Amino acid sequence: MSGHLCACGCGQETNVVPYNVGRSGYQKGDHYRYVRDHFNNHADRVLRRFPFDPADVGPTTKALARRLGIDTRPIYRWRTQGVTVRRAEWLADRLGCHPTELWPDYYEVCS
Repeated sequence: MSGHLCACGCGQETNVVPYNVGRSGYQKGDHYRYVRDHFNNHADRVLRRFPFDPADVGPTTKALARRLGIDTRPIYRWRTQGVTVRRAEWLADRLGCHPTELWPDYYEVCS
């Protein structure tokens, strides 16, 4: 079904609106413009992931989780799946550094 692809450029097909949504103007049966959580993304931001090794930024996973103010589960997931550009920016901000300090190829991906 071409024409119902996510507007961020990722190539994924969008879902059908199940009921009228007055505040956004969607009518039942229309397709959403974006796949969920893609409205702020560009194709490279959705598809590109940076490798993440917690040992680079903290002594232990628990210590890093405390420093970030989060649970340890996302850290284990990021270790296996990597982090998106958006998450990389968030992590660097929370750690008080610039993303290029953790990922030297950051500018190449974002340009």
